[in-house]
Amino acid sequence: MSEAMDTSGEAVVKREVTDDADVADQPTNTANLMKGDGDVIEDDDDDPVIAELNVFVSTALQEQLYLYQYPMRSALRPFVSGDGNLESRFRPKAQAVELKVPIEPDNNPHYDFPKGEELADLANEPYPQAKSDPEGSNDEGNTKTFPSGLMDHLLMTSTCTPQASPYAAALIHRGEVHVAPLRNVFQLRPNLHHLDEAEARQKAAKAAGNEEEAADGPAESDSRVRVKVKRVETARAAAARKKSYAHMRQQIDEETWVPLQYRHSSTRVAMEQRELLRSTAAMPIPLEMTPEEYVNRLNAQASDSRQQTTRKTPSIKESTRLMTLADMKKLPLKDMLRHFLRQAEALRYSDICKHVAPGEHYQLKRLLPSMALLINGVWVARSPLVHPDACNSFYTGAPAERMQAARDYALWRFAYGKVVTKAQVMKYGKLREPDAGQVLENLTKQDSSRLHHLKIPEDASFQSSHPDLVKKMQPIFIEFQRDLYERLDIDEEHRKETAQR
Repeated sequence: MSEAMDTSGEAVVKREVTDDADVADQPTNTANLMKGDGDVIEDDDDDPVIAELNVFVSTALQEQLYLYQYPMRSALRPFVSGDGNLESRFRPKAQAVELKVPIEPDNNPHYDFPKGEELADLANEPYPQAKSDPEGSNDEGNTKTFPSGLMDHLLMTSTCTPQASPYAAALIHRGEVHVAPLRNVFQLRPNLHHLDEAEARQKAAKAAGNEEEAADGPAESDSRVRVKVKRVETARAAAARKKSYAHMRQQIDEETWVPLQYRHSSTRVAMEQRELLRSTAAMPIPLEMTPEEYVNRLNAQASDSRQQTTRKTPSIKESTRLMTLADMKKLPLKDMLRHFLRQAEALRYSDICKHVAPGEHYQLKRLLPSMALLINGVWVARSPLVHPDACNSFYTGAPAERMQAARDYALWRFAYGKVVTKAQVMKYGKLREPDAGQVLENLTKQDSSRLHHLKIPEDASFQSSHPDLVKKMQPIFIEFQRDLYERLDIDEEHRKETAQR
């Protein structure tokens, strides 16, 4: 099935339409050309449009809906049939999943029993009892990995996959498309934990043997006491330690596992959960753009002459709408710059000159300080421009003041070359997770450690070639920082850590 979003919030569906829930890319990436009056131009190929469906967004499961991917296993080979006996557990904070898949040796004609027994014995070998632990306090580590004496299960562990584009689960029901956003995507691969268990037991046996040799050796007549002085950890060292892999690994290992229950898609429980994918909204998704704007978004080479005959000049009041570059160029310079900064959020000066006002350096230098902050040579739109006072959060309706405060906190961190986390934005902006994501979405880029950086790196060439403008913006940033301290409860230690280059 292939589908595309219509400008009225409808999906244009081609080929076969079924009542199945499929994972779909959101938004879809195909569309039919439209005439100026909004009518669909009939295709001349052998794949005609057979239906147009309204599109709805369901948010009932947006925080609990995950996609499991198995790159090393075909979809035609399920692990179990029916409910089976799959065991799974989940760490919500670390976003980690484990799945224990049964192998069922008795039902598998290809199972190698001698090798299965050998691997099970190796993993089940108990930890040696140290003399310093006569009470057996390490009995918890002696839990058998394979109690049956055979390697009878395979452990799958997850890798959190960075999403190149948002994904969603789509359900087609009675002529309607219901789209539910996914919380995350996990790729599950085999984990050879039984080999790790064997290696850990071998190391424990070696350590116990060394302890016995030391205890059996001659006692030293001259007993010496070694004193070790621990240095006071500085704020910088503490910050570096918290960013280290060992610390993050410790945080993950300390989180409690939440057991999950597996249900096959054909069971009654699974069908009840599937019904939550359906939206209860009575109106389709509103798309605030005309057919011409929609085509122009898909095809950057759309004819400007055709737009001039069908579109009036946009008014300044359309400040909350996405505008095409062609429409922006019809506005006065000040309004065009405002729209351009609001939609891009962060820009190099060279890009502003190229797309907004080639050669208008004097006008740009006069207008930019009132609309943007200079963050390490990059012009970043002021928060009230991106989140106007009259516009609340798209997801939860959080006030614009909190959105502005959260974004200003991120800009303050970026100005000192620091990174931010979504948790920090939620804390200082007093926002929920979807709102924090909205603040960071178009402003930052996220690395593999889930840390957010300003999406455009430092522009040293601008700073060296325009020292007068850089000097002019310094007191403006100081005033911005003073205002931020008054609005947000940022403790002194956090201020010093941020300001420390």
